[in-house]
Amino acid sequence: PLVWSRFVASSGASGQDETTKGFGDASARLRWEAYRASPIDYDAWVSTVAAGLALRAPTGTGSRTAGAGGVGSPASSTGLGTWEVAGSLDLRLRLSTRWQTGAVGELAWRAPDTSLGQDRHLGPRGLGRVLIAWFPEPMTSLGAHVDVALEGDVTYRGETAHGSRQRLVTTGLFGMVDLPYGLRLGGFAAVAPPVANLSINAVASVSAGVSLGFSR
Repeated sequence: PLVWSRFVASSGASGQDETTKGFGDASARLRWEAYRASPIDYDAWVSTVAAGLALRAPTGTGSRTAGAGGVGSPASSTGLGTWEVAGSLDLRLRLSTRWQTGAVGELAWRAPDTSLGQDRHLGPRGLGRVLIAWFPEPMTSLGAHVDVALEGDVTYRGETAHGSRQRLVTTGLFGMVDLPYGLRLGGFAAVAPPVANLSINAVASVSAGVSLGFSR
């Protein structure tokens, strides 16, 4: 993906304003649907049960912040600086013919790396998401979600940096629409505000993106 980001921080009379643009980490995802209800089975409460596997490659610019991982990294970072493997479970429940709700859980492991010039091992990452979506057409959707992302302590040169773990709460909107020739256009916008007694080592952020896919 092509990434543009801006990181702004202020403290008294001093501050930091940093802009980064370039290619982010490349990723590949596999999704297996163990169950999908028939679209004409109006009594089916469970719509979809699926599992996923993802691989993220360190093709982007790794964060230069020593304690940063992937949950609350500064926006000036466009990559983890290491490989990541993740597994996920996705459950969707049908509220009506046009409304769905659901929950997604994901766990990820990161490989040891030397992207900061020293031995480093990012902690494991976890993500929990609840969502609601509206389908005006079978392949067109608009929805909202709330995420809680967590990341374990970072290890440097074999020693754990206690207190470097991260936790972040994100709310956002997403949508997908069908285009001619099997193309699908998607987009999202999200905000991660500081939440008292919940956010840990994570900066507030605003993000948005678009995607173009193909399906048959």
